[in-house]
This record gives sequence, C-alpha cells and structure tokens, in this order.
Amino acid sequence: MKIRKDLLVILLVIIWGGNCLAVVGAAQPAKVALIGFKVDSSLDQALADKLRLLIFAQISTSDKLVMLERKHLKKIMAEHNLSMSGLVSAKSQLRLGLLAGAEFVVSGRIYQMDDKLYINAKAINAKTTKVFGLFRSYKKSGKTDSSLEKFAEAITRKLVEKLDKPQQSSSDKVAE
Repeated sequence: MKIRKDLLVILLVIIWGGNCLAVVGAAQPAKVALIGFKVDSSLDQALADKLRLLIFAQISTSDKLVMLERKHLKKIMAEHNLSMSGLVSAKSQLRLGLLAGAEFVVSGRIYQMDDKLYINAKAINAKTTKVFGLFRSYKKSGKTDSSLEKFAEAITRKLVEKLDKPQQSSSDKVAE
C-alpha cells in the first residue's frame, strides 16, 4: 500500500513538473502596438474605430499575437512626450514600439476614391526595423463592415506569417 502511494506521488510530480516545463518553455505571443488608422475627411472616423476593434478581435483569437492595450501605449507616450498626431514617421512609431516592448507596430489609412474603399496598413517589425504592408480595395457598398472584417483577418494573417517566416521578402523595406 505504501509503495502504491509513493508511486502515485511520483507520478503526480512527473505530470505536474512536465506541465510546468511545457508552460515555461512555451513561446510567448508577439506584442502588437496598433497606432491606429487615419481616415480621409470624406469618411467617418467610426470606420477606423471599427477596424481597430476588428483587428483586436482577430489578434485575440491568435495564440501567436497579443495586442498591447491602448492605455498602456498612451502612458508610454505621456512618459516620453509623444503624441498620436506626432507618430507619423516610421522612426517615431518604431520608437514607441520599442518603448512598449512591441514586436510589431501597425498603422494605416482608410480612404475612398470613386466607388471604392481603400485600406492601407503598414507594420514595422520593431526588432528588425523591416516594414511590410497590406493594401486592399473594396467596392463601396452597404457591406463596409464585411470589408473591414476581411481586412482585419488579412492583416492578422500577415503578422503571423511574418512571425513564422522571418526572412526578408522582396517587398520588405527598412524603416527610415
């Protein structure tokens, strides 16, 4: 009976210890700082807000990415005298990303021409300073939310792809 208890304790220690090692050895998700999307004056700012929420929702489903909270980014900006309006250059966005501990800094623009909605995103890898982007156009219709959702899915896939394949592609550029 004593041997059975000892074996049970040993087995539990092995299982528990193995789980602890698995958690310690697990890769941490890459942090994403979403600066935001500028919207042309002909469009409603609510588009950018919706896109940000949809990107957050997509990132939250990934085990490889985590989005930094906006209040965390604002605190860092206040500590270092940065403002959202001043984050137009890749260099200042990269600085914020490094200060926040982000691996990627994402920003973009939404604009309309004729009957199409254009969404352009730029992501900077804060560790390598490589810049990559994503550009999509959608027919302007009553299904704008669907277009934003498709874009959020695409940018999240692109970020994960860059984590999985860190080598430089021909479209990558160095941030200036």
